[in-house]
Amino acid sequence: IAPRDRARDLVDAICAADSQALRPRDYPIEGLSAALQRAYHSDSVTAGDLAETDLRLTQLFLQYGGDLLAGRVDPSVVDGSWYIRTRRATIDSTLIAALARSSFDQMTKMLAPSQPDYETLAAALLRYRAIADSGGWPTIPRGPVLAKGSRGKRVTALRLRLAASGDLEDADTAGHHGYDEDVQAAVASFQERHGLEVDSAVGPATLAALNVPLAQRIRQIEINLERLRWLPNQFGDHYILVNIPAYQLTAYDHGKAALAMKVIVGDEYKATPVFADSMSYLVFRPRWNVPASITYHEIIPGMEHDKQYLARHRMEVVDARTDSVVDPGDIDWGDIDTTDFKYQIRQKPGPDNSLGLVKFMFPNQFNIYLHDTPAGYLFGRRARAYSHGCIRLEHPVALAQWVLAGQDGWDEQQIRHEMETDSAGVPSVVQLDRKVPVYLVYLTAYADHGKVQFRDDVYGLDQRAMTRMKPAQADSTTRRRCERLKELIRV
Repeated sequence: IAPRDRARDLVDAICAADSQALRPRDYPIEGLSAALQRAYHSDSVTAGDLAETDLRLTQLFLQYGGDLLAGRVDPSVVDGSWYIRTRRATIDSTLIAALARSSFDQMTKMLAPSQPDYETLAAALLRYRAIADSGGWPTIPRGPVLAKGSRGKRVTALRLRLAASGDLEDADTAGHHGYDEDVQAAVASFQERHGLEVDSAVGPATLAALNVPLAQRIRQIEINLERLRWLPNQFGDHYILVNIPAYQLTAYDHGKAALAMKVIVGDEYKATPVFADSMSYLVFRPRWNVPASITYHEIIPGMEHDKQYLARHRMEVVDARTDSVVDPGDIDWGDIDTTDFKYQIRQKPGPDNSLGLVKFMFPNQFNIYLHDTPAGYLFGRRARAYSHGCIRLEHPVALAQWVLAGQDGWDEQQIRHEMETDSAGVPSVVQLDRKVPVYLVYLTAYADHGKVQFRDDVYGLDQRAMTRMKPAQADSTTRRRCERLKELIRV
């Protein structure tokens, strides 16, 4: 009795599961081997033996397919700040639909993430493992900044390192070339791929990134392949994606990037959460309702040292019940009940408002939104985790143009007029004709124009994941079992 092609393809997929950052040893292949032996290599095979083999193969596909669809683990086990709804809720219906496909390739294509990042990262995983199998890459010793014209053993090590990761074509193991134009270009490529300042020189930050152990980069790729499985398979035709570790916002139309800009995200103590919602309106010249935590820990202490603190920051106090402005002098700030605070401090609209001149609202449980900022100088910094959780935008006018495109004549001139014209201190609210999905994600390894990118683990979530998720690469025992399994199902 010959096994069906699907069964052979399934065994091949299970044995190569580590190429998808799944663990072959997580699947019950030892039990399947025994079943195959009885079903296909016994002179006294029974209907029960065949039924057991079919059942084991089906269970194996459901387990593998479920992992490919929604990940090895539930994100809440690894990352408590991940609130995007996963595909785990649709596993049963999706697997049933996949089983109806005519080929195994069609079945798995329906399950695996369809984002371009996934295939690029999976290919990078195999490439980086091959580098490890061939001896890895060298560590570059500490020393002075390396730049064009530099020579010596450190430059030779640099060339070998850049060649290993594919940033430089010629490693020059004989050492005939120093830090030439090719190395300059390779260093610039490496810096761009790692979110570093692109100056074509190897200073402390670039040296540290070059010397990240290869095993750590492999684990980083594995973890981010898992994160891609936690995301929706399709984001839609028109959406905004903010990658927190990259400090980057990208707006997409029909799967292609239409707009990109730098952003500022929450610091490690006020981390921006991972979630998704729909943008439904904009507010021009917004007020800033100061969160209670900032009021208690920053505003009130500031008032104690500076009687003009509120006036200097153009803030006012309102009765939280009536929304009417009250005189801050009538309040005993030294005897505030934080459990029953009856007031709201808010900052008046204007260019010095902490939210700038426009905010983009996608109402959510975290009170997170996108907004302009008067602190534009912060966009010149490489690491940009400075906010209280909300996302500050480098180019708010451009984003307003994008979300309002085709709506009521909202061109750049009209947008700037709305931002710059004071309407008696009253914010202007503009509803969107078409809601825009917004995804705030956390990817420290991803693809950009076909190149794998790495970013710093700003919130330490990679390290947390590494302690909860074992490496995916198959061990020698699992490889031997897989080879035996392939023999049994092909004979």
